[in-house]
Amino acid sequence: LAKRESKGKVVTKITRIDFDDVIKHLDLDTTIYPKNITAEKIARYVRAMENTLGSNVETMYSIVKGKIEASEFIVREESGVTGVPLMKLASKFKNDILIASIIRGNQVIIPRGGDEIRTGDDVVVISSASTVLHDITDILR
Repeated sequence: LAKRESKGKVVTKITRIDFDDVIKHLDLDTTIYPKNITAEKIARYVRAMENTLGSNVETMYSIVKGKIEASEFIVREESGVTGVPLMKLASKFKNDILIASIIRGNQVIIPRGGDEIRTGDDVVVISSASTVLHDITDILR
């Protein structure tokens, strides 16, 4: 009715995720899931609190209905992940780990095998939600 009566964008609030398959087939401009939004805000707050308790996670986002997480770390000191080309580290990564980006100063690096993580870098790591990461070194087995 809103689409028919208006030229504006329609935002639909969905409270029951179990209707996801039905919703995909509807002609909706934007859908929001308040439970997911709330869960993501809580998770970010909890991670921020952990940051003050020894965790080095700067930011964490839940992706794909809580199945995947993107965690941002600032590398503050030398460790087993610094100064080594990623292609040499890859065999030591835990399962379901992807280094999505390295931010060095004003430069955003989409990492390749020859790139390495350095002290001072901002690193974004994608992992399954079941993989707990408190520090950048937690990407290693």
